[in-house]
Amino acid sequence: MSGTLQKHIDETAAVLVLAGEIDAPPADAGALLAPDAVVAAAKETQKLIDSVRRSNPLLAARLEGSDGGAALSIDEKAAARAEVLGDFGTLYFAAGKRELDDGAKRLLDDAAHRAGDFNPHTTALVLGGWARDAAAATNLAGAARDYLQGKGLALAIVPLARGTTPPGGRDRVQVQLVRPRE
Repeated sequence: MSGTLQKHIDETAAVLVLAGEIDAPPADAGALLAPDAVVAAAKETQKLIDSVRRSNPLLAARLEGSDGGAALSIDEKAAARAEVLGDFGTLYFAAGKRELDDGAKRLLDDAAHRAGDFNPHTTALVLGGWARDAAAATNLAGAARDYLQGKGLALAIVPLARGTTPPGGRDRVQVQLVRPRE
């Protein structure tokens, strides 16, 4: 069983325990899967994919697990007006500095881990920077992007300037998961 499936089963079981629907999480999540039911479901799924293939070969390839092409391509303008699905936190920088401290790296590591469950064809990470001017804000967001790219994240990562920092304010980058609006 994949780590993602196990994680989702564990999370669902925890909610069911809290809601009083079950007394305790299952000891063996694999026991929830009946082999005969899985085989039958796989055959029916393949029939559905085969019928989709006639009208939409790209979708059929994606349903079969192909990457279906490159990750979502999103420009700064589309990223700025995209629907925010999740806010992973804010990185703070010393004035005029671009270096990520340990806290910023932990936040980005967590964001990369959490974002890894999302479809790279429909979602992206936006890194919105605030600094003394637009160029500095984009530069800060670029530092976060460079770090995340080293993590092998499949999602598009878009650094952009969100605004300017008032005098005495802290330069920062907000990390958000977004879906472009149609």
